[in-house]
Amino acid sequence: MNKTSMSMSQFVLFCTIDTQKKSYTIAILTMVYLVTLFGNFMVILVIGMNHKLQKPMYVGIATLAIIDLVGSTNITPKLIAVLLDWAAIPYGPCLLQLLLVLYLEAAEAFLLAFMACDRYVAVVYPLRYSTLVTRKTLWVAGTLLNIVPAVFTVSHLIFIAEFSFCNTNILNYCFCDYSSLIKIACNALPKYFVILSVGSFVFGICPLIFILLSYTRIAYVALKISSIDGKRKTFNTITTHLLVVGLFNIPLLMSYLLTAVGVKLSTEAYNTMIIVANIVPPMFNPVIYSFRNKEIRSSIQKLFKIAKVRSDSPGMNQTSMSLSEFVLLCTIDSQKKSYAIPILTMVYLLTLFGNVLVILAIAINPQLQKPMYVGIAVLAAIDLAGSTNITPKLIAVLSDWAAIPYGPCLLQILLALYLGAAESYLLVFMACDRYVAVVHPLRYSTLVTKRTIWAAGTLLNLVPAAFVLTNLILVTDLSFCNTNILNYCFCDYLSLVKIACNENPKHFTFVSATSFMVGIFPFVFVLLSYARITYAALKISSVDGKRKTFNTLTTHLLVVGLFHVPLVISYVLTGSRVKLSTEAYNTMIIVANILPPMFNPMIYSFRKKEIRNSIQKLFKKL
Repeated sequence: MNKTSMSMSQFVLFCTIDTQKKSYTIAILTMVYLVTLFGNFMVILVIGMNHKLQKPMYVGIATLAIIDLVGSTNITPKLIAVLLDWAAIPYGPCLLQLLLVLYLEAAEAFLLAFMACDRYVAVVYPLRYSTLVTRKTLWVAGTLLNIVPAVFTVSHLIFIAEFSFCNTNILNYCFCDYSSLIKIACNALPKYFVILSVGSFVFGICPLIFILLSYTRIAYVALKISSIDGKRKTFNTITTHLLVVGLFNIPLLMSYLLTAVGVKLSTEAYNTMIIVANIVPPMFNPVIYSFRNKEIRSSIQKLFKIAKVRSDSPGMNQTSMSLSEFVLLCTIDSQKKSYAIPILTMVYLLTLFGNVLVILAIAINPQLQKPMYVGIAVLAAIDLAGSTNITPKLIAVLSDWAAIPYGPCLLQILLALYLGAAESYLLVFMACDRYVAVVHPLRYSTLVTKRTIWAAGTLLNLVPAAFVLTNLILVTDLSFCNTNILNYCFCDYLSLVKIACNENPKHFTFVSATSFMVGIFPFVFVLLSYARITYAALKISSVDGKRKTFNTLTTHLLVVGLFHVPLVISYVLTGSRVKLSTEAYNTMIIVANILPPMFNPMIYSFRKKEIRNSIQKLFKKL
């Protein structure tokens, strides 16, 4: 019989991992991903902020960190989703993931070769370094680093466009890659395997041989160093570098070469090699290339310990002095502290318990892998992170442990902004989801698709990230005068602006823009959505149905109000340069950050029959 190709709208990733191993595999992958994000983001931050680190070697390290961030984000979240039984992936996102893997692997291979070359010149020809590693050299290297991987990726795209798929759309791997598509294609031609061989040679064997030769020569020069400590440091650097190079190159070379010559690897072996090559190096690279580097390590320590402070005196020039920390002066009456601390502790424990329970109940129940419940689980995760970012330090401040280093203070500000923006837009998505479900129930399955969810998820991350990046740029521009005392219970952007000595209209403009984009706009959208839902609910003939709908509306709007109203009022008033009392500002911000995370599990989850039943089953199993 002739094979007939079929239309392919999506693939199913069949990641063969033992059911008993999934729980801790997911936990390990999540931890690895978080460590990867933190480490690489920290590297980019310190190199970007320190003008002394604007040198070829450090630019290479920052570029490596960016590649690792993008590569890890391209693979890990979807891998975790697959292990949580959300295995379908549309054709477009699958193709994008595949092409990103190819491009980033090729770019990282060339970048590692460039970094080895840079160290080779620095160690073997130190006196000629400035003449060999010039701006022109860097431009040429940067151009090759982008053009060659791009050509390689486009070649794959041309071949993939020729693929025809027969009988199945199941990929027996944990994420999309070129080899996995070849194995289910019904028109596998020799040229498709040739490009694998070429790729493994150009981006695998050549860079690996070049790196090995470079470090062999460096080791030879290191043997001539008279200092034993100098030799030890040099060989330690070589060993750690080659460890990451080996983790990156060897699994990829083996998988591509064996596939190219027609040797079939077991699914488990192939998955293991590819996962190790894509997940592990991005986590270790910041440690090996950055935290072990004295200059970057010192810069990181300064980020966490020192802020630039200027003291202004009439008739005197500004002079800088060292400031290692801020002091949070949380103005609460001493008599109130005694019951404020246990109340906050109880609220935090209830928040942890409720949100963890919600996440577990949704994760273990395949029937709850739907947009609405995924939104509830994401909300619970945001509430966990947000509450943990604020409450423990708030309790510590009330317990007279008021000092906070500059770095953690900055991190608290950025996390609060990111999570606040993410939650605001998530509430919009959830309101929109309920709007479609109630007002257009027959069109729900066509409007709320996987593509819609992917788009919403992308916006949910990109928009808050843009706010955070803008905020970071503005914060690093601030200079502080005379005091390091913040008259608030935790660090936020406004508290820093108020003690800065270079207060600028742009800082208040950012606050106003943020209050509109994160506060007013989502709040109005949610109100309009629920006004329309209310109108639709009035047409329900059942009195009980009306009561349930209005009860849901009331409880939802209560949390939305608790979250939005205090933030909008505080940011709009401050953005308009209206000064709130410290007590009023603290009260509004604490209410907006502490109470909703505790109430959300009850309002969105425990009141829903499906999640309540899943929680009951969870407790019965225990």
